[in-house]
Amino acid sequence: MATTTPNYGWPVPTSTDYVKDGATAIEALGDAIDATVFGLGSTGLTLINTTTFSAVASQAVNNVFSATYDDYRIMLDITTGTSDAIVYMKMRTGGIDNSLLYYYAFPGFTSANAANNSNSFNVITGWDLIEIDSATSDLYSFNGDIMKPFLAKPTKLIGQKASTTPTGTPYAQSGSAVHNVSTSFPSFNLIASAGNISGTVKVYGYRK
Repeated sequence: MATTTPNYGWPVPTSTDYVKDGATAIEALGDAIDATVFGLGSTGLTLINTTTFSAVASQAVNNVFSATYDDYRIMLDITTGTSDAIVYMKMRTGGIDNSLLYYYAFPGFTSANAANNSNSFNVITGWDLIEIDSATSDLYSFNGDIMKPFLAKPTKLIGQKASTTPTGTPYAQSGSAVHNVSTSFPSFNLIASAGNISGTVKVYGYRK
């Protein structure tokens, strides 16, 4: 007589089963495994790209956004910087950065040179992801979700960063931002406001 597995309760044959009973249990087991494995791919994150860069003033991450996914997770780790600097993110299409004043952000993704508008957002030419101090290292990271960058809709960004003050004191901050023009972007660029940076950026897609 068939028994069941300890975790999922799937039917499995025993050594005393008749052939037909064992075959029935194996069929039911196969159906249960198929249903479970099929469901595993319907949610979660898929790694699309890992880019490691060393001593560069900017790092483009090209063709990571597509129609395959609507929303993405970006994980950026800056290990060193040669100057005190801000690392900006600009959306990119056709190998060209979008540097117009279409970037709106609440504090957390803006810098001191931003101009306030009537919506209490700051209007800038790129999102401020991380502030770095050249005297320290391995303190800088950004982790956030970017929504619908490839669709011809406004692109939204929500995330958290770990940075330092100009004197090297660590701090953490959250923010939200939007690129308010309905443009399809397959790529983005990371740009240091001064000096060179080294690190790694990973892009994950949220499975639909």
